[in-house]
Amino acid sequence: MKTQHSRFYLILTIILLLFVLLGFTRTFYLRPFFEQPERWQLDRLPTVYVIHGIILTAWFLLLVIQSALVNVRKVAVHKKLGYAMAVLAVLVVFTSILAVLDSTPRSIRMGLLDPENMDDMRGQSIPLFLDLLSLVVFTIAIGAAMVFRKNPVLHRTAVLIGSMAFMVVALVRATFFVFPDSGMLLPAVLFFLLPILLVVHDWILFKRFPKYAIGGFIILGLMVPLAFFISSTDWGYQFFLAYLSGLER
Repeated sequence: MKTQHSRFYLILTIILLLFVLLGFTRTFYLRPFFEQPERWQLDRLPTVYVIHGIILTAWFLLLVIQSALVNVRKVAVHKKLGYAMAVLAVLVVFTSILAVLDSTPRSIRMGLLDPENMDDMRGQSIPLFLDLLSLVVFTIAIGAAMVFRKNPVLHRTAVLIGSMAFMVVALVRATFFVFPDSGMLLPAVLFFLLPILLVVHDWILFKRFPKYAIGGFIILGLMVPLAFFISSTDWGYQFFLAYLSGLER
């Protein structure tokens, strides 16, 4: 069926993979060949980050493979490989939680963050909440993709939106790697452009309002400002401090 085999979805998954590979070339894939940013001045990466990087890379690789299988009409193989994707999704969430929870304490241990400086701590809480929201979106989206796997449009849209939720860090690092002086505008534009492309494509392809793609765009669009909003509130800041004190026990 035409709507199940558009090359656009394969191209989009390849783009996501390329952003991941480019974004983490300097700090992960080819780490020994590059001078590291200040926050990554470590003799070696902690094991949790290595495992997390391998699993997340495997996720985006399988995402391309799964899209390619549908594109060449190997749907039976695609469905069998879906079980591996489900297991991998659980590992993505688990290792992401470990990596996120260690991020701020590592910065404090390395002397890059002053726990007594309220402004520094509020600033550090933004990426924490953004990472946590990314995890929530990924978990819900992939869960929906599994539950509604018999609905091909909802299934693939949920998988793509869930995967896009993890693109914030990759896009920031990729753009800074290629354009060191680009600032945050370019990765922000790219982050919102990805789901917009999905909306436009589905609208043209199906010739009707793409409710799943629009819903995904709204969720991703709210994710970033919500992280900034939570970090700016007193209860969000107290939650952040409670999380740190809980790790110190």
